[in-house]
Amino acid sequence: MFFLNRLRVLLTRRSPAVLALCAVLSVGSLPLVAGIPAEDEGERSFRVSGYGLFGNRALSRIAPLLEVGEDEVDPYYAPELLENILLLVHSRVERDGYRDPSYRLEMVSPSGKELSLDWDGRSWLELPMGWRAQQVRLHIDRGVYHYYRSIEFIGLPHISADDAQAFFFPGGFILQLNRYRPFSMAGLNSGKNNLLDELRQYGYRDLRAADPVVTVDSESGAVDVELRIEAGPRYWVSEVEVVSSEEAEGLDLPLGVREIESTVFSAQWQREKVREVLNAYYQAGFPDASSRAELVTLDRSDTRVDNRLRIHIQPGPRVRVGSIDFVGEGRTIDSVLHRRVGFESGDWLNPLELDEARFRLGRLGIFDRTFVETEAEEPDSEESAEEDASEGDADEYRSVRFGFIEGQRLEFSLLMGYSTYEKIRGGFEVDRRNLWGRAHRDRLRVVQSFKASSARYTYSMPEFFGEDLTASIEGSFLRREELSFRRSEWGSEFRLTKLFSGRSQASLAYRLESLQSSRFEFVDDIEGRTRSRVASLNLAVSRDTRDNPLYPSRGNQSRAELEIGSQYLGADVNYQRLHFLHSRHWTLRDGLRVHARLSHGIAATLNASNDNLPVNRRFYPGGVHSIRGYRPGAASPVDSSGQYIGAEVYVLAQAEIEQDISPGLAGVVFYDALWTGRSLGDYPGDLHLNTVGLGLRYRTLVGPVRIEGGWNLDRREIDPAFTLQLSLGFPF
Repeated sequence: MFFLNRLRVLLTRRSPAVLALCAVLSVGSLPLVAGIPAEDEGERSFRVSGYGLFGNRALSRIAPLLEVGEDEVDPYYAPELLENILLLVHSRVERDGYRDPSYRLEMVSPSGKELSLDWDGRSWLELPMGWRAQQVRLHIDRGVYHYYRSIEFIGLPHISADDAQAFFFPGGFILQLNRYRPFSMAGLNSGKNNLLDELRQYGYRDLRAADPVVTVDSESGAVDVELRIEAGPRYWVSEVEVVSSEEAEGLDLPLGVREIESTVFSAQWQREKVREVLNAYYQAGFPDASSRAELVTLDRSDTRVDNRLRIHIQPGPRVRVGSIDFVGEGRTIDSVLHRRVGFESGDWLNPLELDEARFRLGRLGIFDRTFVETEAEEPDSEESAEEDASEGDADEYRSVRFGFIEGQRLEFSLLMGYSTYEKIRGGFEVDRRNLWGRAHRDRLRVVQSFKASSARYTYSMPEFFGEDLTASIEGSFLRREELSFRRSEWGSEFRLTKLFSGRSQASLAYRLESLQSSRFEFVDDIEGRTRSRVASLNLAVSRDTRDNPLYPSRGNQSRAELEIGSQYLGADVNYQRLHFLHSRHWTLRDGLRVHARLSHGIAATLNASNDNLPVNRRFYPGGVHSIRGYRPGAASPVDSSGQYIGAEVYVLAQAEIEQDISPGLAGVVFYDALWTGRSLGDYPGDLHLNTVGLGLRYRTLVGPVRIEGGWNLDRREIDPAFTLQLSLGFPF
């Protein structure tokens, strides 16, 4: 398995990326003709030079950001637009550490008149009256590069100097190059403010910092900074008091003084406490409730201040929900939208429920944007007013209106990727949304590589039996060349998926498959059945608390899968398969991370003969996402002739240390240990393989590009001493 790099093409919208790709392909297919200008007349262009290959391209892209909507007014660069572009360019150059750059502008007007001028980045750009430019060439003389040589903190409380330094420039790199520590006054002030905000979260409310003392070596560009901090006393809170401007009889609302465990005061903690009080008023039907908080000093010393947090509440009117309307939903059926709202007319108006309903509507995946509005209205009838009086009078009614902007219904994506075993892999994906106006969705994915062909069609139905329960029907095909045999699989599946939170989910599926294994070269008897009809129940439970799925540095990921194939379900085999994976990630210090994973698989045929286990359901460890000193499947048990026959049990333990070398490059040292057995009776495995290795990882938008080499310590005669593999995506 490896990650795919997507190029999205919207069929119903001509996106700039698509037009750019078409332009590149068109230019690449045309012969060069002398005398034809490189750029079409009448189209404005902005180009940068003198800032390096990638720097020139990045700065040239600033112009289109400000050109949005300008074409309808003026197709050329007016002085105001040009000056805004140059100011953004200058800001980026200064941020990169060049404090005194100079610029040379070469411009051509629509009439062909040329104009050149110099600009220092600080003064106003002086252009002739009425000047407009069609082509602009900006050459940058960067001057001396300035960088942090040292930064000294005096009076820094609570956190270390290394942690404080991270607010000014990234650290933890093996290559401590000057270009990773650019200095600018804007960056210095931003870092100082962020550092002070962080320290205030530890209770230093009276924190002050003097103006930084900056010493600059104008020849080398080295900058030394001294930052003096006066921390003052630390603030604590031991009591919370809620004061309301109006009486609310018969309602269970927070009022009065209550003691709490002494807590460090911070603005974030205060917001959480105020939010708790406001939420209670919101739930009681006071959508306009507002608050004002203040600290009341109870005791003060030079190092500590004890306080009471006093929260003033202005409840406002008590409101019930009037009519509920939907605007702009297009072809979506109203019943689908109403099920996502979660409240009805006559309920107390709770802004938290409004936000939750808007979130649930957005989670359908068919709207680009959703919004909600309320408006005062009269109750529908006298009966409504009488019902309200029996449950507590409402001061007013407000109608609720949800608005939507529907997203694209059809999307086509090109898929492309690479791995050492399958080589180049490509395909396409067609995704249709909001089918039949019920937020249903179907997706077709077709992928071809040098080793495998696959196709998968999925039809999903949200809210099948409940808000967080999704049903899907799937058909799939796979043909893959393994090391010792050809795998062929045809299957269909019905699955129910339940979301318990944003991080946990469970699914139950019934799957019917036709499994075939051919082109065996075994000398021994084949372990398992080579042709079978499988009908199984699949239960999967997962939880993911990683901070980043592409580049995890903290958190855990767990997944457990149980598959039961039985003749009672329609199969001609009986088997059980359990697969468990758990990974964990730590950050030891800035730039240094540790990753570990334990995976375990068992394939059994309880109360049945051993030949009931299909060959396709055995485990074939090895590869870039398994033990990394082996190709995919090459770490499995072998027969007497050295052919791979798969395993019924395996345990894989992996650990690695990842150290940043530069902002986009990291090095890794890893150790993978595998225990595997040909039969379940060899549990936990009679074959023990070990791999140690090194690797490099380059950061991209779709995950790390990995080059990893593993040395096999306890290798068999058929095993390689060393394996080098290239892949895309985090290993676990």
